[in-house]
Amino acid sequence: MGFTNICFELWLLLHFESIKGGPLDKNQLYRKLERHLQTDNYEKSKGNWDLIEKVAVNFRTAVKHNKKLLKQQNDKFTNPFSNIHEIIEEIESL
Repeated sequence: MGFTNICFELWLLLHFESIKGGPLDKNQLYRKLERHLQTDNYEKSKGNWDLIEKVAVNFRTAVKHNKKLLKQQNDKFTNPFSNIHEIIEEIESL
């Protein structure tokens, strides 16, 4: 099962950058996504297909960044955490 801690947007952010350090909050994640996606308000635009495409094309980068994150920290109860890359790799292996 895929899991992210603090929220799913952590997985989306991994499409653009590697995560280092301690806990993140939702607002920090949203601000970073706004910068990468070049939008003023991620909350209002997160269903926009153009933005989804900008994220989706970087899924291999997200897998790489997610693996690095797990090497630093692999406790799902600690923020930040994601294992979504495992689902992606499982799908790719089919």
